Amino acid sequence: MPELKNIQQSRINASDHDDRVLKQFTGYFKPFRPVIVLIILTMIIVAIADTAVALGSGLLMELFIGINQAVSSGNEFAVTFKRVLAGFTLYDFTIDGLDSAGQLLWIIALGTLLVVIVKGAVHFTKEYMMWGVTNKILMKLKSELFDRIIHLPLSFFDREKSGDALSRITYDMVLMENSFRSTFILAKSVVYGLIFITAMFLMEWSLTLIVLAVFPLSGLIIKVFGDRIRRISRNVSLNVADYTSFLSEAISGAKIIKAFGREQDKQGVFDRKIRENYRYSMKIAKLGTLHAPAQDIFASLGMVGVILFCGYRMLSGGMTVGDLTAFIVLMVNAYKPIKTLGESNVILQRAMASGKRIFNLLEQPDESQVIGSNGRKLSKVEGRITYRSVRFAYHEHIPALNGSDLDI
Repeated sequence: MPELKNIQQSRINASDHDDRVLKQFTGYFKPFRPVIVLIILTMIIVAIADTAVALGSGLLMELFIGINQAVSSGNEFAVTFKRVLAGFTLYDFTIDGLDSAGQLLWIIALGTLLVVIVKGAVHFTKEYMMWGVTNKILMKLKSELFDRIIHLPLSFFDREKSGDALSRITYDMVLMENSFRSTFILAKSVVYGLIFITAMFLMEWSLTLIVLAVFPLSGLIIKVFGDRIRRISRNVSLNVADYTSFLSEAISGAKIIKAFGREQDKQGVFDRKIRENYRYSMKIAKLGTLHAPAQDIFASLGMVGVILFCGYRMLSGGMTVGDLTAFIVLMVNAYKPIKTLGESNVILQRAMASGKRIFNLLEQPDESQVIGSNGRKLSKVEGRITYRSVRFAYHEHIPALNGSDLDI
């Protein structure tokens, strides 16, 4: 069973490496913790505002039904409005007459407008702070990456393909940029989902359990799809580095290629590389496009349960149209962040593969660590320098200097 042990060991090593990359990734957010706390508070305010709008929509629906019944039947308008959450009465009042109903209509409309204005202002503040943190992190990461590249020893460039470093700065950095933004979207989805689901529980706990029954299946889908996308994304990153390096060498050596009439050969090699990239990209596209409809199918199961449950509750008089309206609005609001959770996870999994390559480059030793110079600067130089039989190698058994003599 040695092969099985090797496979298990490789998986453990890969998991440890993923944890290390994730730790390095989250480390860039630490200097911005006060701002991030403020961003989360704004997320909570926006989610509470949406919850208030959902409850208001239920009140509005009951008002419309009462007005319609009074007008069509010619009877006097009289409706009692009551909302209880977890034993706490939010409101309990009765409206008599169409004039009072009209006043309530104005109050609901203006109240909704005020909530939306406040939500818009808070949403702007939240988004602006999120972009500010993201761009500052990216600026720091790009600066560190470039600083590391220009201080790498010559042995690195002798060992690695010239396009590999370029692909890390371009392709891998773009994915990392998307991942930093997706991290905030992920946090927003969690905050929104928790608040909406909590409101659903307080409103109809038994109905909420029916809806939540499909959530573990959605979580399983997110994990399965995410793992596969991360594995394929590693191959995409390596492939991009390969054909970027090939392209760079072909452009720099264009005169030699033309001199020897090798245009068709080079074209054939490049076509094979981009076809390989196409295959990997289509695999990711297939997984990404299957992810959303798979979640929608399981979400529809929850919707079927809601329809049946609410239908029987309304037939027995245990639920009003307003209750149903408010609950459905909350459920739709809760489903959006759950779906976004899966979409953001796809982006993060692709970024994990790129993050390994970027952080691996940042961990490469610089020239001073390789040759031990430590960047020392000499003061005034006098006298004579003599080298006798100098031997030096960047790579073991491949000397760059072998028995060299020099008098200065």
